[in-house]
Amino acid sequence: RFVKLELGLDHFVMHLTSTIHVQSKKNSKGNVLIQVRENYLRDDLPCKSRCCLTCNQEISPAMLSADCDHYLFPDADVAVHFLDLLEMSEWRDVVLCQTILRILLNSTKTRTHAHLRSLIKDERRRWVEFSNENHSGTYVKRAMHESSSSRDDRAILVSAEWYQQHLPPTAPKVIVLSESQDMHEQAAQRGVECLSCGEYLRRFHPSNTVLLDLYESLKQTYQAIASAEHGVRPAANKGTTEDLSYEDYRSEEALEAGIKSRMLIKGTLRVKKQSSTDEAFIRTDDESDDILIQGRFNRNRAIHGDVVAVSLLDDGWVSSSEAGSEVKVPQRRTAKVVGIFQRNWRPYVCVLQQDQVEAKSSFVLAVPMDIRIPKIRIQTRQGGQLINSRLVVHVDGWERDSQYPAGHYVKQLGIIGDPETETQALLIENGVAMPPFSSSALTQLPVSTQESPWLPEASEVAHRRDLRATRRPFSIDPPNCQDIDDCLHAYPLPNGRIEIGVHIADVSFFLKADSPLDLEARARGTSVYLVDRRLDMLPAVLSTDVCSLVENKDRYAVSTIWELDSQTFEIKKSWAGRTVIRSRYSLSYDVAQALFDGCPPPPVCASKAESDQLRTDLELLVQVGRFMRRRRMMRGAVELEGEEMKFQLATDNKPVGVKTKDDIEMHHIVAEYMIFANEWVAAQIYQSFPAAALLRRHPFPTMSRFKDILDLAAVRGQSLEVSSNQALASSLLQIKQSDPSLFNVLSAMVTRAMAEAEYFSSGSCVPQEFYHYGLAAPTYTHFTSPIRRYADVIVHRQLLEAVKRDAERTSYSTTQRLQELSQHLNRAHRNAKFAGKESQDMFLSLYLQ
Repeated sequence: RFVKLELGLDHFVMHLTSTIHVQSKKNSKGNVLIQVRENYLRDDLPCKSRCCLTCNQEISPAMLSADCDHYLFPDADVAVHFLDLLEMSEWRDVVLCQTILRILLNSTKTRTHAHLRSLIKDERRRWVEFSNENHSGTYVKRAMHESSSSRDDRAILVSAEWYQQHLPPTAPKVIVLSESQDMHEQAAQRGVECLSCGEYLRRFHPSNTVLLDLYESLKQTYQAIASAEHGVRPAANKGTTEDLSYEDYRSEEALEAGIKSRMLIKGTLRVKKQSSTDEAFIRTDDESDDILIQGRFNRNRAIHGDVVAVSLLDDGWVSSSEAGSEVKVPQRRTAKVVGIFQRNWRPYVCVLQQDQVEAKSSFVLAVPMDIRIPKIRIQTRQGGQLINSRLVVHVDGWERDSQYPAGHYVKQLGIIGDPETETQALLIENGVAMPPFSSSALTQLPVSTQESPWLPEASEVAHRRDLRATRRPFSIDPPNCQDIDDCLHAYPLPNGRIEIGVHIADVSFFLKADSPLDLEARARGTSVYLVDRRLDMLPAVLSTDVCSLVENKDRYAVSTIWELDSQTFEIKKSWAGRTVIRSRYSLSYDVAQALFDGCPPPPVCASKAESDQLRTDLELLVQVGRFMRRRRMMRGAVELEGEEMKFQLATDNKPVGVKTKDDIEMHHIVAEYMIFANEWVAAQIYQSFPAAALLRRHPFPTMSRFKDILDLAAVRGQSLEVSSNQALASSLLQIKQSDPSLFNVLSAMVTRAMAEAEYFSSGSCVPQEFYHYGLAAPTYTHFTSPIRRYADVIVHRQLLEAVKRDAERTSYSTTQRLQELSQHLNRAHRNAKFAGKESQDMFLSLYLQ
């Protein structure tokens, strides 16, 4: 063993040399720091090209192709300023030098770094990172009096030249991409071909007007930035209709000093949809009262979502009244934006302003769907072709003497009003991105086909509790459900007690922590349910096959089983762990309700004896479920579910019918068991991981949000108590019985007044803040839907580790890491919820046309 290790080190040392690297960098205070590090160089780092004859490297899908015409080497400016162009699918077989990634890491462009990393990870694109800074054949020392940027440009040229010499003569040629004339001249001296992005497009993609337009737009922004760096101020925007001059932003050092001295306040800009041109608010980190920003000059080019620094105005406070109301609004502090900490710009879906296009100007205004975003000035030669289309537009910057921000359009989604176009638009607007799974993730999937379906392995079954022959679990879901997460069973025990089991798909068995598949599922965070499609968190072989608890198939599960007293239904004994189950039936809610009611349902059982047994099991489940529901309602649970619409779609995805979902008891019974299991599991994982359990809470609503609701109830002669969730639930129930129409209106208003439920790490707050207001649960989590929610996967891992049954140790064992994951999952769930709601609104609008 020790001999092998020594030989491995000897081989490593044979290829290893080192050099000293000195770098200067400014910190947040503006002080210059000198960083000195030893840089190790090797001569055996792979080039990652399939046509290489000398490198010792494993063949992978992500490698550079041997069949393409050329390899591209973008310089740092192209990688940063023309990134929107490079991310188009036409750009393949790209070599990204390590130099560029180091530049971005040592700057403030960490998002660009992450974006480039994601392009490298996408194996379909064939982008590779070449470790030129650690390769003895390509490492470049900075010369005397040479600027760091010149040294970095030279490092990229040296790398391109090395590839040209390293690869065989039949290999694809090497092309450097640069907008710098100096780079072109140096490349010519080295015998390396160098093209600007425009020259490259005109040679290899001359008919692609989308790419050419995008290049011209990005080039204009790049030239403006380059001019500003050389002290040349760009001409005023042609979109300016009046003499504008916004206030200059303060320097980063001044902003940091102002925050520390409390002369400035840091917060996130939130623009009001109702008055997007006049009013915005600053939400501060300490969540104190919002600060009002009035007018566009005080907003000073900040866009909704930006993290800004504001200075309070001398006149300080304003009060106003709501339109058409005598209700007084409390006085608010007012301020103006004086600096930007972080631009949180995203892709915006826009349409072109028609009068601008008709003027036949190359510069037109793009109007975002989100009314909180200002119009964006873009350059395009295709205005006439794009006038009735939805476009994806990026913001590039906003000069202080310009009325509008400048940007460029990235792609055309389609014609306005087309269902597919509108669906893509709402996904982009809500930040929902579901790219195809990578090949490295797909290789980790189990194999299951019609000819050879997946079956449990005997070695794994031996480590699980086998319930296939002893219990009769079944699922109850919406009609035609394919991703079945849960099954239930009720079983009378010989000792007179009742056994209740909640069985959940064992996704964590197939989703190994921190594997490529796990990372991609984590990035998605949740499945997204739209009217006409479902965007899965997991590949279909897991979500609708191997993990789905379909009837008459053996499946792995994580089960929670309780023995209940047959009279009081108190838990006398409990068990949780990994199991093997076979669902006997996959019932829809309507079929289960018909069976329970004694109505003749569709034939789901092979015999009358089986049908009678299934009805008996259902009756026992309903009996216990009703008790659980009454007990929870007595604790103060508030039920505010709105009506859910179901659409009937034609073959072209256009709606031809709509109805609301019938409210039947079986919906509530199944939900009650899911809530019961979630609450019980929350207590288990919190007991085992008091500082790092993934829980879910629903904060108490702010009482001021109930004022309009109370006024409306009073006008109708009703009294609504909001002092507690129990009082609210009780008074809503009374109103429902006496005035159902008012109840529907008040329920919708109360729902909007509520705070959002959220995931959190148990170590991030005190136990008094764990409470789930809506469910009246002291401790709660999500355990029952791991096929469609990543939070449930983490909870499964924590539960299995807590009960010590073949658990894989969770990588989220610290409060900070788990809280960061919680914030990501909260965003994913919020985006999915809004996308689903907007999908319903869109299809309802199409149906009513």
